[in-house]
Amino acid sequence: MLYTVVVSIAIEPLSKLPISAVQSFLMSYDHDPATIAWKYYDPSFNGRRERAFACIDDQGKVVSFLGLIPFTVMHNGKRIDAAWSCDWYRDPDASGPLGIMLIRHSLKTYPLIYSFGGSEITRAIMGRLSKVTIPTAGLELYKPLRAGGVLYVLQKAGPVKHLPSFAAVNNIRLPLKNYRNNKELTVNLLAALPAALGDVLSDRLTDGHVAAYDLPYLQWLLERCPAVTGGVYLVSRGEEALGAILFWRPVTDRRFWRIALLPRRRHYEALEVGLRRVAHHIRDNGGWLVSLLASRLDKDLLELASRNGFHRSNSRRPLYILTREPDAAVQELEQLSYLDTDYAYRFPVWNRP
Repeated sequence: MLYTVVVSIAIEPLSKLPISAVQSFLMSYDHDPATIAWKYYDPSFNGRRERAFACIDDQGKVVSFLGLIPFTVMHNGKRIDAAWSCDWYRDPDASGPLGIMLIRHSLKTYPLIYSFGGSEITRAIMGRLSKVTIPTAGLELYKPLRAGGVLYVLQKAGPVKHLPSFAAVNNIRLPLKNYRNNKELTVNLLAALPAALGDVLSDRLTDGHVAAYDLPYLQWLLERCPAVTGGVYLVSRGEEALGAILFWRPVTDRRFWRIALLPRRRHYEALEVGLRRVAHHIRDNGGWLVSLLASRLDKDLLELASRNGFHRSNSRRPLYILTREPDAAVQELEQLSYLDTDYAYRFPVWNRP
């Protein structure tokens, strides 16, 4: 005789869940305790904003989870509360459309939810739920700095899967363009994000559709994350900060680095000397490869990157925009970077010597 067991499911915000239950669930998906504590329980970043929702069964067990990273988006001069989705998991033994339930519940808290990239399953579901889908929104660009970076790119691109790899070869430095000092500009290497960067971030485009990150967001993302370490080059003219180039790498690996360019408005050309300084700095500190992520719409950034030896990857990252209101007018984000969603600490894994 067959019996049907009915399990009741409740959706709860992270703020009402025992930390032990969340840790147990996320650790089963290879999240370490330090990252969980930083990502979801940083009190100065969270404020009163909900950082996740979860499905709980009648035994109090987490059976599905959706992480959220709150931020502000500028949409035609209006500031709107929004969130990036991340860490979307479901217990394989659980049944029902739990992920969809969590997304719809999250939209009650955030009128806009963005999803960028994701697994094949995530992309399939987001494609059905999103108001706007841009399959080729994000472009990854890379610049090899040592021979090991070239080998990594060749292997990743295929079809060659097995290439000789020796430490002595991997660490051969590749030539880079020299940077010339500009008498009008000052480029300072700093270990921490300066207060002057806040002025740059506040002077953002007001007539487009861009993420409006502030200094506390970046401090949480890059300075307090236990998985990464890095710095910043601040470019100034006199007393005015013109922009910054943020750079970082995994704490345990010097080979792969990421950067994000933050100009005042769209003035990327002012950051060119800083970009060349960053490449030299990363190479001289053991870096094999430096990467940046850009929107396909950000033509000025793409042109600057190309002019400075960055190559486009063949892969593209889709952007999904989910809205609370079915008739909401939304548009593609005009700027994208590794500061979006949780890409900042998710680096490629390559275990060759």
